[in-house]
Amino acid sequence: MFFYHSYRESPLLKLLSIEAGESEFISDELKRIIDAGELSWVVNRLLSIVSNGESMHCISVDGFNMSASNLELRLARSLLSACTLKIIEGSPHQNRDVFFLYPNDVTMFFYGHGVCEAILYEYEEMNDYEIFDVNRRLVKKERLTFKNGDLINIKAGDSGLQILNVNDIFIFEVSSFKHHNIVHNFHVETGAMLYPSSADVSSTRLTTTLEVLKTLGDRDSVKYMSDIAKNHRQHFVRWKAIEAIACLDEEYAKNILIESLNDSHPEVRAAAKKTLEFNGVV
Repeated sequence: MFFYHSYRESPLLKLLSIEAGESEFISDELKRIIDAGELSWVVNRLLSIVSNGESMHCISVDGFNMSASNLELRLARSLLSACTLKIIEGSPHQNRDVFFLYPNDVTMFFYGHGVCEAILYEYEEMNDYEIFDVNRRLVKKERLTFKNGDLINIKAGDSGLQILNVNDIFIFEVSSFKHHNIVHNFHVETGAMLYPSSADVSSTRLTTTLEVLKTLGDRDSVKYMSDIAKNHRQHFVRWKAIEAIACLDEEYAKNILIESLNDSHPEVRAAAKKTLEFNGVV
């Protein structure tokens, strides 16, 4: 998080206190910031700090990602939204076979002399975004070219924007803190839904940990996995724990599967039932 102490006198504060999706306000406010020269000042100052390794006592740092081709600066954060300035070169998403629908509402504003090429994916709306539907239908796939002053709103759970190429243009992104619990991943060529993943960093790390413990054959971890399988708020994390337990202790897993017939999520209930039937238990 890059947060200047003088931000309270800055027009950026207004921008960072609104929700993504208020496109008209965001567009007007960003144009005013740009016209006032403030965006240029912020970018140049931050780049100077990063490149020179200066003391960061004047800012608090939540984190930034920097490589030879990608620099992402999180300028500030409010209770409602997060504002990120992305400076990208090349084709960050071009070679991916799998992409995802954004779990939160996002508004992107483009500023600069160059262009950004991207593909917009839009899927049919759902009544419950906590349920992953493998048969969900792609309704729109469109290649777009963004130039200076362009703006796009991306709806949580229904749309994804795959960045193909960025050349001499900034992407100013405002995203809502509120988000769905799961991310819907799909194949970029066929549009077929593939699998859910977590929109929560801690849940993602937990599933990775479960996979590692399963691979290591750590039977002592079964009692901890059992608690995750019964009580974790993310249904696919619960199922991941059940899968890990099954690899370490089949008898224990059978008991967990029987209990999971009453799980709060229909997909876990159905998977537990099919697994027990396949193994001749029910």
